[in-house]
Amino acid sequence: MKSNLIREAFGDLQLWGKFWLYLGLIILLAAASMSVAVGWKMTFLHAVFLGGLSAVNAFLPMAAEKLWTEKRYGYGIT
Repeated sequence: MKSNLIREAFGDLQLWGKFWLYLGLIILLAAASMSVAVGWKMTFLHAVFLGGLSAVNAFLPMAAEKLWTEKRYGYGIT
Protein backbone atom coordinates (compact mmCIF):
# COMPACT_ATOMS: atom_id res chain seq x y z
CA MET A 1 0.00 0.00 0.00
CA LYS A 2 2.70 2.47 0.99
CA SER A 3 4.81 1.91 -2.13
CA ASN A 4 1.70 2.21 -4.33
CA LEU A 5 0.94 5.61 -2.81
CA ILE A 6 4.48 6.82 -3.45
CA ARG A 7 4.48 5.34 -6.96
CA GLU A 8 1.13 6.99 -7.73
CA ALA A 9 2.40 10.38 -6.60
CA PHE A 10 5.94 10.28 -8.00
CA GLY A 11 6.28 7.19 -10.20
CA ASP A 12 6.05 8.83 -13.61
CA LEU A 13 8.72 11.50 -13.15
CA GLN A 14 11.28 12.14 -15.84
CA LEU A 15 14.96 12.59 -14.97
CA TRP A 16 14.62 16.34 -14.25
CA GLY A 17 11.57 15.72 -12.07
CA LYS A 18 13.44 13.05 -10.09
CA PHE A 19 16.27 15.51 -9.55
CA TRP A 20 13.87 18.05 -8.02
CA LEU A 21 12.13 15.35 -5.98
CA TYR A 22 15.37 14.13 -4.42
CA LEU A 23 16.63 17.67 -3.86
CA GLY A 24 13.34 18.53 -2.17
CA LEU A 25 13.55 15.46 0.05
CA ILE A 26 17.08 16.39 1.11
CA ILE A 27 15.96 19.93 1.92
CA LEU A 28 12.93 18.56 3.79
CA LEU A 29 15.22 16.33 5.86
CA ALA A 30 17.43 19.33 6.67
CA ALA A 31 14.44 21.50 7.61
CA ALA A 32 12.94 18.78 9.80
CA SER A 33 16.31 18.22 11.46
CA MET A 34 16.66 21.93 12.23
CA SER A 35 13.14 22.02 13.61
CA VAL A 36 13.85 19.04 15.85
CA ALA A 37 17.09 20.64 17.06
CA VAL A 38 15.29 23.87 17.97
CA GLY A 39 12.41 22.00 19.59
CA TRP A 40 14.78 19.77 21.55
CA LYS A 41 16.07 22.85 23.37
CA MET A 42 12.55 23.29 24.80
CA THR A 43 11.07 19.80 25.31
CA PHE A 44 10.94 16.43 23.60
CA LEU A 45 7.34 17.07 22.56
CA HIS A 46 8.31 20.36 20.91
CA ALA A 47 10.95 18.48 18.93
CA VAL A 48 8.47 15.84 17.76
CA PHE A 49 5.84 18.44 16.88
CA LEU A 50 8.16 20.76 14.95
CA GLY A 51 9.80 17.91 13.04
CA GLY A 52 6.40 16.47 12.12
CA LEU A 53 5.09 19.88 11.15
CA SER A 54 7.92 20.25 8.63
CA ALA A 55 6.95 16.98 6.96
CA VAL A 56 3.23 17.79 6.93
CA ASN A 57 3.83 21.25 5.45
CA ALA A 58 5.90 19.75 2.66
CA PHE A 59 3.07 17.55 1.39
CA LEU A 60 0.01 19.59 2.33
CA PRO A 61 -0.19 21.59 -0.95
CA MET A 62 -0.02 18.41 -3.03
CA ALA A 63 -2.76 16.77 -0.96
CA ALA A 64 -4.95 19.89 -1.13
CA GLU A 65 -4.58 20.07 -4.92
CA LYS A 66 -5.54 16.40 -5.25
CA LEU A 67 -8.63 16.90 -3.09
CA TRP A 68 -9.60 20.02 -5.04
CA THR A 69 -9.40 18.19 -8.37
CA GLU A 70 -11.60 15.45 -6.87
CA LYS A 71 -14.16 18.21 -6.16
CA ARG A 72 -13.78 17.78 -2.40
CA TYR A 73 -13.61 21.54 -1.95
CA GLY A 74 -14.23 21.59 1.80
CA TYR A 75 -11.11 19.52 2.45
CA GLY A 76 -9.10 20.98 -0.42
CA ILE A 77 -9.35 24.55 0.89
CA THR A 78 -6.67 23.81 3.50
